[in-house]
Amino acid sequence: MTRDRLKSLNRWTLLIVAVGGLVSCQSSVSDNFPASNPSAILPEELLEQQTPLLPIVPNLPPVNLNTIAITVTVSQPPEILVKSGDIVKKGQTLSHNRTQVQGLLGKKQQLEAELNRAIAPTPSPKLDLKAQQAALNQAKFKLDQAKREISRLQGSLRFDDPRLSEALDANTIREIKEWQEKQREAEVDLQVALTNMSASKEQYVADLQSYESQSQQQKQGVNSILGQLQAVEQQIQAASVRSLYDGQVKSVKILKQDEQTITTEIVLEIRNQTQAQGNSFE
Repeated sequence: MTRDRLKSLNRWTLLIVAVGGLVSCQSSVSDNFPASNPSAILPEELLEQQTPLLPIVPNLPPVNLNTIAITVTVSQPPEILVKSGDIVKKGQTLSHNRTQVQGLLGKKQQLEAELNRAIAPTPSPKLDLKAQQAALNQAKFKLDQAKREISRLQGSLRFDDPRLSEALDANTIREIKEWQEKQREAEVDLQVALTNMSASKEQYVADLQSYESQSQQQKQGVNSILGQLQAVEQQIQAASVRSLYDGQVKSVKILKQDEQTITTEIVLEIRNQTQAQGNSFE
């Protein structure tokens, strides 16, 4: 029994020593040889049990290409500025309707001339009563003068009896009659001056109302011309079609054509929205 146990212990001891030596040998060799050549340090039985190494592939986002169809209208074929296969950048002009733009520029110049005439200042009416006031003052002065002279002359008469005055103060009576005639004329002049003054004020009110009405119409006319100018500017901008993305022209196809216009479809191949912001096809 003792010998059998000793033999068994010896076998286990030898096995442990062998395994320990193998591990120590593998560790020593791995320090001096690259790990990429395991066959140099491991037996074939262990190599068959190892999992093979796979290459590391970076997680790149897929490129998602989309297509958009852009319909443009031109007057002549050369106004299409791209062809199939062209690389385009964001903001690049795809078509430019020169014929339409020339007509719109002429219309713009005409509207600008109308605008200059419309915004020309119109003088506002003025209430000038200097002449009427001078005429009124003159009439009042003559009237007051005539009254004073009549009063003075009447006070100089020596007789209360008109018959005696006619006989003995004939010159004074004649002068009184002359000043009475001047008084009547001054009263007429005063009435005319007051009428002219009133008429001038009424005319000013009418002119002011007309001016305000014309000013309102002028303002509406200016706004109308400005609106037309804005529409023409938009049409001029619309005559040039630009790409909103980086991309590549996939096809250019005429959809409809008549004597004045050519309707064309430009198919643009672009990247997805996220990548279109930072990438191009070049």
